[in-house]
Amino acid sequence: MHFSNYFGVLIIMKLSIVITSYNYSQFLYRCVISVINQNHLDSEILIVDDGSTDSTRNIVETIIREHSHCSIKYIWQENMGVSSARNHGIAEANGEYIWFLDADDYLIKNSLQIIEQYISRNPNIDMLFGGYAAIYIDKIVDKFPSKLSLSRHINFKNFIKRKVRGITIGATIIRKALLHKYMFSENLHVGEDYVLISKILAVSDQCFSLQEILVNKRRDSEISLRNNHTKAAVSQVNCVEALFGDSNLDNKHKKHKNYFISTKYLPASRSYYYIEDYKKSVSCYLSAISKYPLAVLRTKYLKIFIKSLYMLIKTRLISNSKLTFS
Repeated sequence: MHFSNYFGVLIIMKLSIVITSYNYSQFLYRCVISVINQNHLDSEILIVDDGSTDSTRNIVETIIREHSHCSIKYIWQENMGVSSARNHGIAEANGEYIWFLDADDYLIKNSLQIIEQYISRNPNIDMLFGGYAAIYIDKIVDKFPSKLSLSRHINFKNFIKRKVRGITIGATIIRKALLHKYMFSENLHVGEDYVLISKILAVSDQCFSLQEILVNKRRDSEISLRNNHTKAAVSQVNCVEALFGDSNLDNKHKKHKNYFISTKYLPASRSYYYIEDYKKSVSCYLSAISKYPLAVLRTKYLKIFIKSLYMLIKTRLISNSKLTFS
């Protein structure tokens, strides 16, 4: 991509588009072609195959053969998860900025041009949030990112407290230098992008939102991931240490830790309830309200806590009765 700065001097900024895929060959072709059709020859495409066992490799080879004029790199790795695949892409990327796509995403026409124009006016930008079309089974919803403050402390607080909305990693462009410093947490199966974005918001005053739809994102595929309640519960709990264990957070950021704990431990409590681990469900709920007492007002989690507590007591009574009569 080519930009002119305020002095009329040509600036060259290369964008690396990292596409991660695991057994999504049925969507991958559309995703890659949507990038190629942007006609930005100085951008590169990196396809990170996270150990797929389907026809992913064959599809990529076909694309490379048909579009030899484009910079496309295929990277294969053992199946280690999306965070590892994205980190692999970061290590191989040559661009000044990186855009992460899932294999079932596909770009809106002229989205790279929109980004080009915005960054040319804001050359010091570290992170740019765009809008996206959320595609569900029965509907499509356009979502736009909230406007940001010029203060990193305010942006971090508002993001943690969910006052900043409409943000997804698939519509976010990030300076590579920051990604080398703040990689994706590979021990998280849920929330890894949330933690990364939070860390960058905490350290940079150069984060902006763009009120343009850049990408189409399928949302039905996320349901199955959230329904893996064991992974979801563990990841929710691990998110706390992954974010607030970062030495780059100052005291202004860390004062929001208790609230953040409540936002992660309450969903963890629900996930443990669904897999009938009532002891952990009760423990997570009590941890949440001990750190942030107002969390008790979230009645849907209170109801789950009561159910878990009831089942825990019932299970113990049954167990004790068996011991008594044995």
